[in-house]
Amino acid sequence: MPVRVGLLLLALVASWPCGAAAQPRLGVNLYTLEGIVAPDRTVARQTGWFAISVGIVGDRAPARWVGVTSFVDWRQDPFVGREVIRLLMPADPTLLLTGPPDLLARFQTAPPGARLAARGMLDFRSRVFMVSAVTVTTPGSP
Repeated sequence: MPVRVGLLLLALVASWPCGAAAQPRLGVNLYTLEGIVAPDRTVARQTGWFAISVGIVGDRAPARWVGVTSFVDWRQDPFVGREVIRLLMPADPTLLLTGPPDLLARFQTAPPGARLAARGMLDFRSRVFMVSAVTVTTPGSP
């Protein structure tokens, strides 16, 4: 009996780091968001695996919709990114962008259907995504 208990404990301890690595760290972390800008929630749901609303810190303009196609952390782990988005989704807007005005303008002026890639730091508690790079590729461009 003690041998079985020992083997069970050994198996639990050996598997614990693997399970812990897949858990999202809910502080401030680096992420890359990719998605398609949509005119509304319905279209965002059709274009990505999650439809999120994205606002700008301090801006009273209505939030924009994005169909998220990828949200990965600095380790390129898509499972952690998906879990973070799931945890943030009840909030409206889901994310609040902040950063240099020229980067925020790229997001604000992106037409529906444009592909969006934004890299930055997400403070999970406040939902603030501090962007350091924003790329917008309009439909039909290379």
